[in-house]
Amino acid sequence: MYTTSNNILIILANVDSEANLRNQKINEFCKIFGEKCLSNGASVEIIDLTLDYQNPQNFTISDSKIIEYQIKIKNSHKIIVFHDICWQNIPAILSDFLARVLTNTFAFERIRGQNRGLLDQKLLVLAFGETSNFGQKMIYGNILGNFWQRVIANSCGFGCDFNYFGNFRKANDLEIDKWKQKIENLADQYSSQFSFEKALNKTK
Repeated sequence: MYTTSNNILIILANVDSEANLRNQKINEFCKIFGEKCLSNGASVEIIDLTLDYQNPQNFTISDSKIIEYQIKIKNSHKIIVFHDICWQNIPAILSDFLARVLTNTFAFERIRGQNRGLLDQKLLVLAFGETSNFGQKMIYGNILGNFWQRVIANSCGFGCDFNYFGNFRKANDLEIDKWKQKIENLADQYSSQFSFEKALNKTK
């Protein structure tokens, strides 16, 4: 899909960002990604679900907020999700967001008992958990990667790239620096591609 603009929507779901020093790194990674995209000329908008939901134990977002989210998704070309992991699952605020925003007739339609996706954005997921990468794949069967790919992406029409960062709380400074570099590289990949697409459009 060739586009005339590059709107990147970042969704941040990091429930423990205030109480846990290590989880604050997720917010830092999110900022690094966004700033790199901006430096490549992309338009960036961030939805911070922790702020929008206010109290994670009491889902209070209104119908108007859901419509606002849907408009932002519809106007985006790439969607980036940063989230921590709770009990080998996505945070409750992110689960509620997906259930209430990616709805029938907006994100997909049911045809003969099957979902047909109505969205075609590229989806990049960056998940941060305590389990090692080996454990995530071999012990838990890559449950999160399968959820994002088979449930969310396949149902809604997204192209999906899932990235898992394991042993998050035990990672040393060297590992954190490597993750920062990987996140910068991903930001380059997802934002600098715009220049090629735009140039290609001009030759048509």
